[in-house]
Amino acid sequence: MNLKKPPLISFVVSVYNLERYVRDCLDSIVNQPFDDYEIVLVDNGSTDGSRAICEEYVASYPQIRYFPLEGYPLPGRALIHGAQQAEGVYLQLVDVDDMLVPGVYGQVEEKLRTVAPDVLFGRFETLFEDDVPNFTDRLFCEQAMNGTKEEILSYLADSHPFILATWRLIVKRERCFWVNEAYQNLSSHRYNNPEANYVPNIHFDTTFSAYTLLAADSIAYVAEPLYVHRVRASSVSRITPYTHLTSCGILMLELLEVTQDVMRTPAERKFVRTIQDMYYYQLCISACVLTDNEFDICVGTVSKYIPRITLIDPQKLHPFLFKLRYEGSEKTLSWCRENFSNQIDSLSAAVNEQQGLVYIAPLGRVSKYLKAILESKGISITAYFDNDEKKDRFIVDNIPVVTPTALKAVIDSQAPITIFIGIGTPNIRSELKNQFMALGVPETDLKIIDI
Repeated sequence: MNLKKPPLISFVVSVYNLERYVRDCLDSIVNQPFDDYEIVLVDNGSTDGSRAICEEYVASYPQIRYFPLEGYPLPGRALIHGAQQAEGVYLQLVDVDDMLVPGVYGQVEEKLRTVAPDVLFGRFETLFEDDVPNFTDRLFCEQAMNGTKEEILSYLADSHPFILATWRLIVKRERCFWVNEAYQNLSSHRYNNPEANYVPNIHFDTTFSAYTLLAADSIAYVAEPLYVHRVRASSVSRITPYTHLTSCGILMLELLEVTQDVMRTPAERKFVRTIQDMYYYQLCISACVLTDNEFDICVGTVSKYIPRITLIDPQKLHPFLFKLRYEGSEKTLSWCRENFSNQIDSLSAAVNEQQGLVYIAPLGRVSKYLKAILESKGISITAYFDNDEKKDRFIVDNIPVVTPTALKAVIDSQAPITIFIGIGTPNIRSELKNQFMALGVPETDLKIIDI
C-alpha cells in the first residue's frame, strides 16, 4: 500500500522541440513560493536539445518526473500521458513555451486549501513574440465569477470570446477529463471502431476545458494573473484555412460528444452552444478563403466523421451538425461557403465606389481571412482595428493595427471610412458597433458580418 501523501498540484509540462523555452518554463515553477507540488515532464518526441535540458532538471530537482515518449507526436499526446501519470490532488497543464507568473502560487495554494473547488479558473498575461499579435485575456467581473456554477457558466457564455484553454484551469485530478471513464470510453470507441474515422482535433484544449467546467460541482476564480501565455510565429503559421475549417467542424462534434452526458441545465447548454457558434462562424469564413481544390479536400475529410454524428441524439445537434448528418459534407459545406460569400459580396458592393479608408475589426484569425476575401474583390484594407493598446503600431499582413486613439483622429478628419466587423460572437459585434458609432462612425458605414 502506498501511504505517501499526494502533492497538492501536479504541473504537467509538455515539451516538443522548444529547447529555447524549457529552462524559463521550469524555473518559473521551481521558484514559486510553495513546494507542495510535482512536475510531470513529458517529451513528445523532441529531436532538438530539449531532452538533454529535461534530464538536467530531473537530476537537480527530485519533484520532477520525466517521461520521454517515442513515436509520432500527435497533438495533445504528451498532456494526456502526463495527466494520466500525475499523482497530485490538482492538475495544471503547462505548455513549455509558457510560464507561471512569479510569486503568485502561494496565494493559489491558500485558495485551493481553504476553498477546495473542483476547478480554479485563472487569468493570464500575454507575452508578445516577434510582433505576433496574441489574444489578450478579457477582464472578468469578479463578482460574477464568484457566483454559483450556473451563474458563472452563463456569465462566461455572455463574455465570449475569451481563450478557453487547459492552462488557465487548475483541476481536481478526479475531474480531469483525460483520466476519467468518459475519456477512456470515447478513446476506445475512436481507436477500436473502424467507423469512428478519428481525425486529430487541434482545438482539443477547448474540448477539454469545456468538459472540465461542465463536469465540476464548484468553480472558484482568481482575479490576479497566474499564467504567462505566448503565441509564436511558427505556431500561428502552421494553422492554414484548410486545417482550420476541418478542425472547427471536428471541435463542434467532439464538444458535443464529450459533454452530452454532463450538459443538463440551460446554463450548461447555453455555454456549449456559444462555443459551437463561435467555431461555426470561423468554419464558414475559412471555407470562403479556400481554393476549389482545397475545398474538395475538406469535403472529403469532413465526410469521414459523419458516422460519429449519427450516434448522437438529433435533438442535441447544432444546426450545422444536423445538416451535415442528413445532407452530407459537400452540400452542407457548399451551403456555408455560398451563404457567407454572398453576404460579404452584398456588404462590400458599395465600398469600392466610395474610394475611402477600409478597416477590419477586431484583429484575429477571422479578420485575416476576411482581409484575403475583400482583397480578392479589389478592396484595399487600410488597417486592422483592435482595442488592445499593446497592439498599437503592430504590422500584421503588411498593414498596421490601430487602436481607438488613432481611429478617432481618422474619423475627426472626416475622411470616408468603412469598417467591416467580423467576429463569431453577437455580443462583441454589438459592443464594437456601439463603440464605433460613439466615435462618430455612421451606422451605414459599419458592415457587420453575421450568420
